[in-house]
Amino acid sequence: ILRKPVPGFPLPRGGGACPLWPLYAALVRPGAPVEAMGELPGALPRRFRLRACATAEFPEGFAGPELRRAAMLIRPEPGPPDAALPVLRIGGACRICPRGACPARREPAILSEETAAGL
Repeated sequence: ILRKPVPGFPLPRGGGACPLWPLYAALVRPGAPVEAMGELPGALPRRFRLRACATAEFPEGFAGPELRRAAMLIRPEPGPPDAALPVLRIGGACRICPRGACPARREPAILSEETAAGL
């Protein structure tokens, strides 16, 4: 799978990405596209249009395991946000995300919201 960086959107180098990304919602519903507006933390929050889709595959037939593959397209959103899309307060990965009250946090952050605002 092609992994190409998007300016201003932090892709994790190791470990898991933010569990709130639409990529993970798409894995639960193969074949159904998922779209959302993602807002990254910072002094000036940045918004990105996120589109994800997943497929279910059965490489060994019906008796074999179900494998799922997902992809997500990330595009900067330069204008005002689309009011029809939900805005997700996302991060790059839990370890580097300064959001304190995240319901999906998997590990403690090395930054706080106050520390990140000063960077």
